[in-house]
Amino acid sequence: MKIHHLQIINHLKILGDSQIFKMTENIILANESEKDDTIKWDEIRKDIENIYTIWPTISLDLTSVGINNMNIGEFDNLLDNLASNVKNKDKELTLINLSSLYGLMPKYVEVYLDDDLTKKITITKSFIVNAYVFASLEKWDEAYKNINLADETFLWILQNKNYYKNNELNINRANILISNLKNSINKYDKQIFYLNYKNLLQEISII
Repeated sequence: MKIHHLQIINHLKILGDSQIFKMTENIILANESEKDDTIKWDEIRKDIENIYTIWPTISLDLTSVGINNMNIGEFDNLLDNLASNVKNKDKELTLINLSSLYGLMPKYVEVYLDDDLTKKITITKSFIVNAYVFASLEKWDEAYKNINLADETFLWILQNKNYYKNNELNINRANILISNLKNSINKYDKQIFYLNYKNLLQEISII
């Protein structure tokens, strides 16, 4: 059976923006003075259950359009690990596995989608999520490297006149927020980093 183009796009959006990113945002509540019980673990658990429900169908569809079986199997393993992390309310491992899970999204869109803007946005988001995880672990050099990679990827959008003229305000705002996030790393202050990170995620998700 032929898989409709829009069906795959919707699948990828469900995995990327509606589910995995939602979980990431829910964990980013966090002020360092807050306890882990302030995280909405029950809500995150429900999101994971939703992914388990839709993933078998999505994985078959992705396989049918050429997504590598190894990448699909990696998603299976990471999802199982994530479910265990959330059950144990382990914030650090939850973030690490969320980051790895979202890191598969660029691989999926690279194989299937012809939309270069979506590809670049997805890759940029992945680097930003990685930076957040490293900042949470106080690995500031790694956080900085990932923000630089996000900046380099986003530069393609800034320099592409067709995309830029259609969304100039949001693209410019996102570019400023990437710079702000990069600068906040030099302060070695998680709270400042989190505030800039949250604003950047919100802005880049509407481009």
